Amino acid sequence: MALSDVLDRLRAMKEAGLLERGTPEGTRMFLGNLIRRDFHPSTIYAMHAANFPQKEGIIHFDRRLTWGQVNSRVNRLAHGLLSLGLKPGDRVAYMLKNSVEWVEALAACSKIGVAAVFVSFRYTAPEVEYLVTNSEAKALIFGAEFEKVIKEAKQNLQIPDENYIIVGANEGSGFRPYEDLLSRGKDEEPARELRKGGSRVIMYTSGTTGKPKGAVRDASKAGIGTLVELLRIVPFRRDDRHLVAAPLYHATGS
Repeated sequence: MALSDVLDRLRAMKEAGLLERGTPEGTRMFLGNLIRRDFHPSTIYAMHAANFPQKEGIIHFDRRLTWGQVNSRVNRLAHGLLSLGLKPGDRVAYMLKNSVEWVEALAACSKIGVAAVFVSFRYTAPEVEYLVTNSEAKALIFGAEFEKVIKEAKQNLQIPDENYIIVGANEGSGFRPYEDLLSRGKDEEPARELRKGGSRVIMYTSGTTGKPKGAVRDASKAGIGTLVELLRIVPFRRDDRHLVAAPLYHATGS
């Protein structure tokens, strides 16, 4: 939404008496709707890429990417996923340790309204099979170190062969290389309409009282208070760099 659109809406609300003293609910409703519709996790990357394209954005061991590079890779992955037939509302499972690709996959999904399904890297083939089937994932991104597990689980999965994407392996693996998928994608921002599919992640419970169950979290449906609290806890600033550390856990820091 352009600044002029924001000003036009504020002017209309003032004329309707919604911005007068004693009526804060109208202001909160407007701001909440604005943020819910236009905010998604990768918005931060796009904003930093536009304002500080040469500034270092992500560091993972000896890999260092600028904000411009990060957003470019996220966009190309998003378009690559679309080329596989994915559409808003679909799910993509990924089985990765902390890495640049983990961050990129989450951001790319949010840009096209696709839900990211977290698969623990400790899962066995039967557990992967259950989670991917239960979540109805239509693509699977995984690290090369899990190739044996995925090959075993693949025998009972309905995902098309071309939708298995391997990170850190070459053409000889039999799976589509992650970098190959990126090379086929466009650098431009995906169409804004695609985000109507939401900005969801699906995390599965431990299954202590039966089979694991998926818990859905959608940033696009969060209230303004939730988003403000997120920025309070993780205060993104224009000179931030993301350190992708602790490779044994699914977490990122800033």
